[in-house]
Amino acid sequence: DLGYLLRKLPKTRSGRVVILKAYGDAYNAEYQHAYGKRIKWTQADTPEDAACLLAIKLFEEGILTK
Repeated sequence: DLGYLLRKLPKTRSGRVVILKAYGDAYNAEYQHAYGKRIKWTQADTPEDAACLLAIKLFEEGILTK
């Protein structure tokens, strides 16, 4: 579920996940590092889908590991 994925995202002092409603019906999920610098982001129709896509992208890039 969404809570599981969010708990598995990298834990750093300055890293965080932000889910925002974008224009229209789309939601953005971002992984931000220090000073709000956006590392990765995705966009989807629901906040859950955006977070899942973000977790997949972070896994593919080696940021999120098993």
